[in-house]
Amino acid sequence: MSVAPIYAPARRLPRAAPVWFGGSMPVARLAIIVNLMIPGLLLLWDAMHHQLGVNAVNFAIKTTGLVAVTYLVLSLAITPLRAVTGLSWLVQFRRAIGCFACYYAAAHLTIYFWFDRSHSLSSTVYEITHRWYLAIGFTCLVLMLPLLLTSFDSAIRWMGGKKWKLLHRLAYAAAALGCWHYYLQSKADKSKPDIYFVVLAGLLLWRVGAGLIDSARHRKKSVGAAGMAAATPGKVRFWKGELKVVAIFRETSSVRTFRLAMPDGGAIPFAFKAGQFLSLSLPIDGQRVTRSYTIASSPTRDAYIELTIKREDRGRVSGFLHQMLMTGHTVSVSAPAGKFTFTPSAEGGVLLLAGGVGITPCMSILRDLTDRGWSGKIDLLFVVRTADDVIFAEELKYLAARHPNLHVHVSITRDAPADWKGLRGRLTIESIRQVVPDFAERPAFICGPDAMATHARELLSSAGVRSERIIVESFTPAAAVARDASALPADEMNDAAIAVVTFERSNQIAQLTAKKTVLEAGESVGVAIDYQCRAGICGTCRCRLLDGEVTMENRDALSDAEIDEGYILACQATAAADIRVDA
Repeated sequence: MSVAPIYAPARRLPRAAPVWFGGSMPVARLAIIVNLMIPGLLLLWDAMHHQLGVNAVNFAIKTTGLVAVTYLVLSLAITPLRAVTGLSWLVQFRRAIGCFACYYAAAHLTIYFWFDRSHSLSSTVYEITHRWYLAIGFTCLVLMLPLLLTSFDSAIRWMGGKKWKLLHRLAYAAAALGCWHYYLQSKADKSKPDIYFVVLAGLLLWRVGAGLIDSARHRKKSVGAAGMAAATPGKVRFWKGELKVVAIFRETSSVRTFRLAMPDGGAIPFAFKAGQFLSLSLPIDGQRVTRSYTIASSPTRDAYIELTIKREDRGRVSGFLHQMLMTGHTVSVSAPAGKFTFTPSAEGGVLLLAGGVGITPCMSILRDLTDRGWSGKIDLLFVVRTADDVIFAEELKYLAARHPNLHVHVSITRDAPADWKGLRGRLTIESIRQVVPDFAERPAFICGPDAMATHARELLSSAGVRSERIIVESFTPAAAVARDASALPADEMNDAAIAVVTFERSNQIAQLTAKKTVLEAGESVGVAIDYQCRAGICGTCRCRLLDGEVTMENRDALSDAEIDEGYILACQATAAADIRVDA
């Protein structure tokens, strides 16, 4: 069978907005810009109204210089202030403050050159090269220029987060030179420059101390992870800790892959199956937000894991990951979880049906099977809107060419190129049968948006594929994470309410069906029960049962003592009679 061609021409990413706009706080950023401009606007106003005093030029030079040094030191204070207060959104203003420090420093030199030196280049150069404090100030400005030129998101992507962060450590050297320049040009009163030196010294000490503490913490976690791995055969079953972003790859204009590894460079400490997911805990706008993402890489590659994430139009977390996460950053992870897994030993083939970014668990399964040299038939049917939306296009071409048992079929639902030779439109039973004649003999794994996944399941069921051979993982934005019982196929559905759960602390009541868990019931009435894995592994959704009885498909995260004390896992607990829960 021939491999359907994949057409995915490279496309440039949208032009990045300036640092002071966009992000999750555009109004606040605009307010910051206005405030940063005020000293310059006031100086301009006073100059236009001849209110700068007897020596106007000297006043303007000193004012712009002082503002530049102040803003430079203030930009360095953002990171420790963020760490102390926990206000992660402060980091959005750091680059803007640093940019304006450079603007005022440039104005400082320009006023000196144009008015004090009567715009004589030779005179200005002579003064800078013969006056020590002027040479120091000029060097400070020179160091700030590359920081200004690389202050945009596009520069971060171009350089890579690690190199970008290394370059921007020049800000400390620039601040030190700026304070020194300020000290030397202050003839009589040295008290104000001394204050700047004390603040800068404190920031430098904090930076060194925080680095040492961070390194020690990573070493401790690495040792702990190694200890857990040594205490059990192979890797640990469930793990919580921090992973480091070591690379970021552009897949399409709105999709990126984030490669995570252990901070010490060791192997990933937890074992997972292809198709499972992990949970990220992220500090966003001063709050801790948890989201789950499928692991797109193969378990065979244990030096790292990869998450392939699409930036949603209104996605709070996906927007944060795309805009703020850089190489060198660490993220809190709990993993693994999920039952969208394939056991190939008893099968002669597998059908993978993916829609959009729902390709990620299918890609993990596909990579795992090809890495292991599995000889069974592998057919991937990938439904996308346009040719530009084919994620992993080049890798799929490569794998299909390298493995004769792998066949990739892409169906474009709109705007297919004139020379497109693959499938077109939504999947039909005819199009599936056209490329995979023996699909009814294979297990089918479906992952994509709810509408696509439901449609694909109905197609296969109508063609006689048994329900237990169809494994579905709906792939919806975070706003729709909770399962909707009405979207389940008929053979998994029971809409009749059979019990009522009372959430004691929240003073809420919800209905329970045969398939609805306590967690899902809580979500339906707005009761916030914290969770991560939704698979009964992590124990995050643990809560106390006050009255009644529940059944749990998986209760591994609870100890015998906790069960005796009445604790349940909300994500696993179902009930056939009324219950009361402390939530």
